[in-house]
Amino acid sequence: MTDICQARAPQVAARSVEPDGEFWRNFFAHRELFQRMCVRWLRGNHHDAEDALSRGALRALDFLRRHPGRVDKYRPWMMRILQNLCADMREMQDRIAELPRCDAEDERATEFASPAMAPDRALYARELRGVLDEAVAGLPGWLQSVFRVHIVDEVAYTEICRRFQISPENARQRIQQARKRLRLSLVRFT
Repeated sequence: MTDICQARAPQVAARSVEPDGEFWRNFFAHRELFQRMCVRWLRGNHHDAEDALSRGALRALDFLRRHPGRVDKYRPWMMRILQNLCADMREMQDRIAELPRCDAEDERATEFASPAMAPDRALYARELRGVLDEAVAGLPGWLQSVFRVHIVDEVAYTEICRRFQISPENARQRIQQARKRLRLSLVRFT
């Protein structure tokens, strides 16, 4: 029994000296397993799995910094964090998928009937709206949801970060990627 305690003593001392280094060594030793499991839990979505992996690592590291030496079995503990995070992300995706969409036909009909707009401009606006709706609907879910919330609902980046639990850099990057894809798909319309 004393041999086991003595064997653990250097590990505890290493944690107190360099907790970040030990965490990252453990994390990268099991990263492939963590990533495979995140992809499975997120129904094959590799981009969201990468987000979950990053956010899970940051949460775990934050916990270990606040509570050094509290985790004995790293891998199962980290798997639980990632599984809970993936479940939360799946639930958020399901909620977004259930949001009611406005009927574009109703909007187009009111636009076309507007006396302030010339008939040719109203026709062009209706066609453009249809093409934009198709292009946005063609975006992957992880880009589409953030893009709609930012552009359509005019929600600020800070609120997007809170809603989707992503970093501000990630939110901006998703908006930029969505815009880039939309530009490429709308080239044929111009």
